[in-house]
Amino acid sequence: MTGSAYLASNSALRTGSGLVYNVVSKDILDIMTLKYVEPIAKSFDDLNSMLEFLQNLNSICIGPGIGTEKEAEEILKAVLTLEKPLLIDADGINLLAKNLDLLKTRTYPTILTPHTVEFSRLSGLSSDYINENRLESAKKFASEYNVILVLKGNKSIVVSKDKTYINNSGNPGMATAGSGDVLSGIITSLLGRNIEPFAATKLGVFIHGMAGDFAAEELSMDSMIASDIINNLHKLFKIEELY
Repeated sequence: MTGSAYLASNSALRTGSGLVYNVVSKDILDIMTLKYVEPIAKSFDDLNSMLEFLQNLNSICIGPGIGTEKEAEEILKAVLTLEKPLLIDADGINLLAKNLDLLKTRTYPTILTPHTVEFSRLSGLSSDYINENRLESAKKFASEYNVILVLKGNKSIVVSKDKTYINNSGNPGMATAGSGDVLSGIITSLLGRNIEPFAATKLGVFIHGMAGDFAAEELSMDSMIASDIINNLHKLFKIEELY
């Protein structure tokens, strides 16, 4: 799913990252090289070479567009061993649901950004139960696995084992394909700028929602698409009080 990777990479750049790499499989490297202008598409012959490269980066996002094949699962397991701030989203979350014990050996910040259905797969709880107990469910999972969890939706929740943030920015028009990939790129970029992980996560959720509000004001909630959120990020970074 090349669009997911495209949106995450470009939102990371718009959030201040000086250099963004998108690691892809060799069979789509040419496609992504043509698709990108500012992000850099890369591919590797083996897993060890990829890990050596990733070890030199400031932060890592895995999941958008990766798929759920066995190869993707092995990549996720390997990336979880890296001593880097890591955000896991989309199919990365679906793969993680089968390998939750790997989180217990992580010593570096780990951010998960599921929507309700993805969180149901992670936690084993029904979607109905989660919707009725969003804060309680999120806090229990974040504490048990020592992660920062973003439970996306109306008034997205950001929790760790000892902190809670309820977001008030955003609008229903953001329930559009690719919006979550944009959020992943924003938070990963802030992590790479050495902002404290919980602060980076809640700031990323707020920025994402406000950029969506700017897009809706300009285009309407019905007409906005995920790239419109990216195209409005610059307005947030002109606000001096943002940090």
